[in-house]
Amino acid sequence: MIVAMFATFAVSAQDVNHKWSVGAHATFNDYKGDLGNDFWDFGNAGFALTVGRYVSPSFDFVGNLSFNGIDTDLKNGRTGGTGNMDAKFITATLNVKYKFNNGYIFKEEAKLAPYVMAGFGITKFDTEAHLMGGINSFKYDSDGFDEIFNLALGLTYNLSKRFAINLEMGMYYANSDLYDGWTDYPGEYNRGVDLYNDKFLHNSIGIVYKF
Repeated sequence: MIVAMFATFAVSAQDVNHKWSVGAHATFNDYKGDLGNDFWDFGNAGFALTVGRYVSPSFDFVGNLSFNGIDTDLKNGRTGGTGNMDAKFITATLNVKYKFNNGYIFKEEAKLAPYVMAGFGITKFDTEAHLMGGINSFKYDSDGFDEIFNLALGLTYNLSKRFAINLEMGMYYANSDLYDGWTDYPGEYNRGVDLYNDKFLHNSIGIVYKF
């Protein structure tokens, strides 16, 4: 799906002297759901803006606002037939980051600073999906809001006391199965298959400024 209104926070190495950070990131988003699996295709580019706040040597808060799109063809889907999904997302997330350069695992001033991150947010989505043949043929056009959960692994390379390069790999877990038009929820778009909420792999690279 990728994805949408506030998204995953890319993390930087804020410290006690530079408690805030802002970042700009190129993102690559891949979809996995009932219509197929495009994980690791790196085929859908977007961008994200982040703000980080130092809390302690081990923890930061990170906010992420991302703008993403997904355009995927049916591959190895559960539905049979051929199809396509075109979706636009704006995602906003608030995340807690655990830093390994906390003085316990790696030195706080380490150049390479790995981390893990988890958070929650909201996605604004606009989706068109088409399926021809297979179990059912349908055309699906929908937009709305959905809750989303974020898990991510990242690595920050500190160029200086104020600038850093950030790499991140994460997963957005949608709270619904509405993105691709194929769902087990009761109603018009019930296709009679098992509940399988849509997921989105997001990878990013960006630059972060600390102040």
